[in-house]
Amino acid sequence: MSFLTPLFFLGLLGVIVPVLIHLQRRHRSEVQPFPSLMFLEGIEIPTRRRRRIRDWLLLALRSLLIAVLVTALARPWWRSGGAAATGGEEGKAIVILLDHSFSMGFEDRWERALQAVRDVVSEVEEADRISIVTFASSATELGEATSDPLVLQAWIDQVELSSSGTQFEPALRIARRLLMESDLERREVVLVSDFQRSGWRGEERLELPQRTELRIVDLSGRDRHGASPANAAVATLLFEHEESDDRERVRLQARVANLGEADLEQIEIVLELNGRTFSEQRVDLEGGASKIVSFDSFSLPEGVSRGAVRLSGDRLEKDNHFFFVLSRSQAVPVVVVERARVGNSPPSGFYVERALNLARRPRFRVRLTTDRRFGTQDIDRASLIVMSDVPLPTGEAADRLVRFVEEGGGLLIGLGSRSNASSHAALSERGLLPPLAGEAVATGSRPSAGRISYFDRSYPGFESFSAPRSGDFGAARFFRFHRILPVAEVDHVLARFDGGEPALVERRVGEGRVLIWASTLDRYWNDFPLKPVF
Repeated sequence: MSFLTPLFFLGLLGVIVPVLIHLQRRHRSEVQPFPSLMFLEGIEIPTRRRRRIRDWLLLALRSLLIAVLVTALARPWWRSGGAAATGGEEGKAIVILLDHSFSMGFEDRWERALQAVRDVVSEVEEADRISIVTFASSATELGEATSDPLVLQAWIDQVELSSSGTQFEPALRIARRLLMESDLERREVVLVSDFQRSGWRGEERLELPQRTELRIVDLSGRDRHGASPANAAVATLLFEHEESDDRERVRLQARVANLGEADLEQIEIVLELNGRTFSEQRVDLEGGASKIVSFDSFSLPEGVSRGAVRLSGDRLEKDNHFFFVLSRSQAVPVVVVERARVGNSPPSGFYVERALNLARRPRFRVRLTTDRRFGTQDIDRASLIVMSDVPLPTGEAADRLVRFVEEGGGLLIGLGSRSNASSHAALSERGLLPPLAGEAVATGSRPSAGRISYFDRSYPGFESFSAPRSGDFGAARFFRFHRILPVAEVDHVLARFDGGEPALVERRVGEGRVLIWASTLDRYWNDFPLKPVF
C-alpha cells in the first residue's frame, strides 16, 4: 500500500490533544457566599488535580478518530497484482499525445510524427499500459490503455490530419486524468507536436501528477536561433461589387500572411477564374507579416463562377489555396405595407423604403402597397414583408401570411396607432406573434422621452454595431410605444427601452422569423428614422 499525500501523516500529532484534555481536567468547586459560619461545623474536603488517565476507552476512541481522518487525507492506494504476475517487474503508464493539427502537414512533419509514435510503441513491455490521445483544437482518447502492439498500430494507422489549430490544454487534461486513474507508479507523457505558439495562451493552470516523466518530440524544425521556417498562406479574400447598367464587376483583394519567422521573397500569387489564369502578382513577405494583394476588376458572367487564389513555391501546400464561388447578386423582393397618406405627411413606409434602397449587399427590390390593397398575391411575390402601422390581415390573407413565415419568409411589424389589437390577438393565438398588453404607453413630454438602453450585440442583424463608436441607438427618442409580452420559451428580446420594456422582439416560426417593433417605423411616435443607425 502507498499514499499519494504522505505529508498528511503529520496530522497524527493531533492524537496528543485528547491526552492533554484528560490530564488537564480539574474538579472545580463553586464558591457560594454565606453570611456567617459560626454555627456550622467545619469539615475538610480534599481537592486534587487529576494526573492519571481513567477513561481509557474514551481516549482510545478519540485518538482512533483522528488517526482514521489523517489516513484518509493521505489518500492510500493499493497496487494491483499485475506486477507480481509478471515476475515482480513493475510496468509504466504511458500517455502519447499526438498533435494532428493543420500545421503538422508542413513538409514531412506528419510522417515523422507517426514514426515517433511507432518508435515509442516498439519499446512497449508486457507490463506497460499505453494510451494514445490525438489533439488539435480539441482532444480525443483513441481507446483504453493497452500493451498490445497490434491494437496500438491500428490506432496509429487510423489517425488523419485535421483542419483545426493547436490547443495543448485539452490533451494535457486527458493525460492527467489517465495517469491519476492508473495503478502503475511509473508514469510518462510523450508529447509529439510542432509546438505552435498559439496553442498555449499562458493562462492555463495544469500540473501533471508527481513523478511523471515528460518526453518532448519537437517537430517544429526551428533553427539554432529558435526561429520557425517560413510559411505563406492565403488568409482571407475581400470582394467589392460594382454595378453599372446590366453589368456587374468584381474587384478582389487577397490578404497573404507569412506565418513563419523567416522572410520570403517574390512569392507568386495567381488568380484563377473558371479554370483560366486571370492575373498574377509577386510580393515579398517579412516573417510574421501580411500584405493585401489587389487584382484588377473583372466582369461577372451569367450563372455561377468558380475561382481560386493560389500561392506557389511554399512548402505547406494545404494553405496555399483559397477557393471561392461567385454569382451575380440578386435583389431581395420586399413588400412594404403602409397606411395611406394623411395630409402632407409622408406615408408610414417612406423611411423604410429609403433605408432599404440604400443597401448594396444584399440589394433590395422594394414594392409599396397599402393595407387596403394588400393580399395573397403580394405575399407570393415577397421574401420579406414589412407592415408599418397597419391593421394585420385577416381571413385568407392571414392564413397565407402564416404559411409564408413557416416556409422561411421574413415578417417585420412596426406597431402604431392604427395597429389593430383584435387582428394582432388573432395571429397571436395562432403562434405567429407575441401578445400585446392593452393600450399604447406614453413616455411623457419630449425632453423626458424614452430611449433604447439595451440591444443584443451578438444578434446577426446587429453585427455592424458591435464595434465601438459604430452607432448610437440611445440617441433616438420614443414618445409612445406598445407593451409587448414576450413568451420566454419562444421569443428573443433584441432591444429594450430604458424602463425595461421590450423594444424589438424576435420569434422563430417554422423556417422563418418575425420581428416586432414596439413603436412606429416613421416619425409619428419617435424620431428614430432621423438617426443614422436607422
